[in-house]
Amino acid sequence: MKRRTLQQTLRRGLFVSVMVAVLAAGILLAGMGTLVLRQQAAANLQLAARSAGYTVEPAMVFHDSVEMFDALALIAGSEDIAEASVFDLEGQLLSHWSRRTDTRWAGAQARLAHWLLPPAADQLVLHDGAPIGRVRMRGAGRGLLGFVLGGIAAVSACLLLSALLAAAVMQRVIGRILMPLGPLAAVLRGSGVERRPGLRVPAAGIDEFHRLGEDVNSLLAELESRQQHLQRENAHLSHRASHDSLTGLHNRATFELALASAVAAAACTEGQLALLFVDADRFKQINDERGHDAGDRVLVAIGRRIRAQVRDHDVVARLGGDEFAVLLDGLRGARDAGRIAGAIEAGMRERITLDGNGSVEVTLSIGVALFPQDAADAAGLLRAADRAMYRGKRLRPQGRRRPWPAG
Repeated sequence: MKRRTLQQTLRRGLFVSVMVAVLAAGILLAGMGTLVLRQQAAANLQLAARSAGYTVEPAMVFHDSVEMFDALALIAGSEDIAEASVFDLEGQLLSHWSRRTDTRWAGAQARLAHWLLPPAADQLVLHDGAPIGRVRMRGAGRGLLGFVLGGIAAVSACLLLSALLAAAVMQRVIGRILMPLGPLAAVLRGSGVERRPGLRVPAAGIDEFHRLGEDVNSLLAELESRQQHLQRENAHLSHRASHDSLTGLHNRATFELALASAVAAAACTEGQLALLFVDADRFKQINDERGHDAGDRVLVAIGRRIRAQVRDHDVVARLGGDEFAVLLDGLRGARDAGRIAGAIEAGMRERITLDGNGSVEVTLSIGVALFPQDAADAAGLLRAADRAMYRGKRLRPQGRRRPWPAG
């Protein structure tokens, strides 16, 4: 269903209101004018009948019908009279005069006169103070048709002029009303549909629209603040779901997903990647002797030092306890993996300082597994690196500090 715009609704409503007001005013003025005209016509008709009564008195006394007719013609012919008659006291018609109506508007004039003018005016004819007859006159309404047509023309002209003025005024008023709504609609559309934050409604010249804009801006600011809070919360939850809460490194689940994706990509491109499985030596002894807080500090330091020895795009994760893993992608061979593992071991030569509890020396056991040489999938690669690490931890002579390969 096609809906009208606010501009069309306002324009139609204002136009109808103006037209109804002008039409009502025109009808009221026409009615008042007709009433005044009727009263004036009644007074003139009565005056003409009175004059005719004085004029026909001698003719009635001498029973001269010709003189009566001439008297009626003299009086009625000069006034707006349709017909005039003279009757005796018994109601017998003595003389009658009527105006010739040979114009094409005669019927309309007669109907208007019948509807709007008084029916007739009667006047007694007196002789020596005694009534001898009566005169009856009925108005013609010749000026009435012109008055009505003129009134219709005047009302039509007023309606046309009012319509033109109303259109000009409505265009200006509607423009001022709708001007603040454009930016308001644009801001709401941009914030809601197009998801553009930071939009605000500008100040408006109309007080109601200005306050509405301020309320909308307050609402948008609150929604934007809540959106930012939700984004921060989501980012925090996402980080907690994918990272170890102690060290800040990736957790086991995230690392396994990254490892599976890297293995699939390397299989497609016939590339190589390496997995380092890292385990802290004597960590249980440190945890038992120095306490869990010292153990946590050692784990944080190990994660930080491993991260410092690898590239930014390499994935470092804490798998659990004192076990760490490093995923190295884009390698040219096993020598690159061994070099990075050696750098990680070298980074642990500096003792780890504990808060108020001295320092400890920590060494690492590292197992290295290569794809596709040591395993064909992610799970196999992780098992190969794990076995290499434990094999190196068992077979390594005391003091030896080098990573143990899977093969």
